[in-house]
Amino acid sequence: MSDTFEYSDKESYDQNFNRWYGMNSIEKRKENEEPHTLIIGRRIFNEQYGKRSIKDKIIKSFTKKDNIKITNTENLDD
Repeated sequence: MSDTFEYSDKESYDQNFNRWYGMNSIEKRKENEEPHTLIIGRRIFNEQYGKRSIKDKIIKSFTKKDNIKITNTENLDD
């Protein structure tokens, strides 16, 4: 496991948050700091990666409604 969090498009937004939160909490404990509460952690993650949540919702909405598969999401990050 890498010590640096990298957002994975293969995982859901919540799965990425859970992985980030766990890594961040371990890092805080190693530095003898108190880990963020879940609410504060979610706020920090949303500030950094909230745009990805919107992208996930758009993709899910279109793929479920239209029964299509989106393979290139490169331009959705802009």
